[in-house]
Amino acid sequence: MGAIERFVGSLNLPSFLIHIGVTASLAIQSLLIPIINRPVSADWCQCVIFVLTILGIDQIPGEYWTAASLAVPDANGQTWMDYQGYTLRPSSKMPQTGDLLVLAGGAQVVTVQERNSMEHLVPVPVDVWAGHIGIILGAEEVEYESTAYYKIHLLSTNWGVNSKYLGVVGSCYNADESEFLIVKGDKKANFFYETDPQKMRERLVNRAERWARLGLMETTGVTMDGFSVTPTGFISHVLRPVGDEPLIPPIRNIQNELIPIEPQSLIPGDIVQIGEETDPGFGVIIDPGSVTVTRTWTGSLVYFEPDTRVSAPDQKTARLIGNEWVEADEEGVSQKIKFLRYTGLPGYLLIPSQEPPQINLMGGKTRFELTLGNGGGQPLTVSLLSVDFFRLSEGLEVASEKPARYVLQTDDVVFGVGEYRRFNTEINPVKPGSYRVLINYSAQGDEPNTAGEILLTVE
Repeated sequence: MGAIERFVGSLNLPSFLIHIGVTASLAIQSLLIPIINRPVSADWCQCVIFVLTILGIDQIPGEYWTAASLAVPDANGQTWMDYQGYTLRPSSKMPQTGDLLVLAGGAQVVTVQERNSMEHLVPVPVDVWAGHIGIILGAEEVEYESTAYYKIHLLSTNWGVNSKYLGVVGSCYNADESEFLIVKGDKKANFFYETDPQKMRERLVNRAERWARLGLMETTGVTMDGFSVTPTGFISHVLRPVGDEPLIPPIRNIQNELIPIEPQSLIPGDIVQIGEETDPGFGVIIDPGSVTVTRTWTGSLVYFEPDTRVSAPDQKTARLIGNEWVEADEEGVSQKIKFLRYTGLPGYLLIPSQEPPQINLMGGKTRFELTLGNGGGQPLTVSLLSVDFFRLSEGLEVASEKPARYVLQTDDVVFGVGEYRRFNTEINPVKPGSYRVLINYSAQGDEPNTAGEILLTVE
């Protein structure tokens, strides 16, 4: 490596040509995406709009117009990232592909540029008010002049820092990939990673619905955000929209990412494979529907079958014949149906809506019964399972800050993917009224979590 010089107060960034034309693979987007997906308010930073669109993140109420505002705590001490199910990665931990980088004004961003056979460190000013946000494609630790940096490979818009123009991506016309350095431990450069599997599920659905809104039809040689407009490209984008290289699908074999489940275990964001293994269609569950006693399943999904157009949310019905679920269309043509779950979803506890908790009198004793399931695509080990009862006033306010706690399980319980278990425990007699019930658990030695809360009425 040649000698290094540091330039302060001046920029010597390489210029790049802004392409006017876009490739045929992006032509459909240029016509449709801005019309369908443009937010109601145009005041957000375009880099924020880009991240929301490509990842399928719903914007939430609040003063979140700029990238920098997303990492600023509100009156409750929570940031936009917290509400969206992201966790701040410790500065000592390496950023990973798929993390979100939020830069505030004053972040120590540097580019390495070569001139006259020498490498120069050139500082890059970050907008004091707006900041910047992007998606990490890759990162590595490097050192220059005894200073530790993270070398960042970023996917974003309107950045232009050692960048390569990508054209139309995620509804934006000026997406780019860039490489630069960030001083390790810089408090104004924060990395966030997804930790809430329920939010991750929501985004699977949102990404599927985006394809449906565009009404894309299978077309050879056409891509959207780098994914082929085919059923396999559709489901690959839904599951993992960003990898370590821009506009290149990160999933090589879709079957390795999915695990079979029973239709009784379906929840929004689960996957349906339609047809033969050699040329399947795929759908994403919007409403899991139900399975009747006659072994018939009916549910709603966005789906993409070969040689057709991506459907709007629509119903499908399948019947269990032998050991296989089969759908018959209006013309009587039958095709196999498989119900699947994405293995990239961490295991988490959920309360099935079709089996609400109950309070029963058995043998003169009062018992609380509760069904819990694993909503993730990986097995989940749970311990210290308990419930807290908060009595509510007539206005549904908590009448007492100290709840009545009851233990459901102390030993480890392993929930398989899509598995449900029924728990019950004896509780003190409860008076008629309304109660807020919190379900608490620890997973594999982690800090206690809340699986959810329910409003229970005792008459």
